[in-house]
Amino acid sequence: MCFHTKQSKSTSEVQNRFKAKIDNPDVFSSHENINGFEFPLMPIITDTNPEIITHYNWGLYMGEHYN
Repeated sequence: MCFHTKQSKSTSEVQNRFKAKIDNPDVFSSHENINGFEFPLMPIITDTNPEIITHYNWGLYMGEHYN
């Protein structure tokens, strides 16, 4: 299905893989099925701060006219 993903790695595995620190480990968690329609917080690395893994909401924006 579209708009589904998973994040199955542990905190240490992700930090080691990307050589970056998770800024809020309490928010980080592993999930086998993540639904984009629930707008979950997902770990990301930005261009401006590549040594930090932070979290942003991920999902599909349907626009202001969506019911």
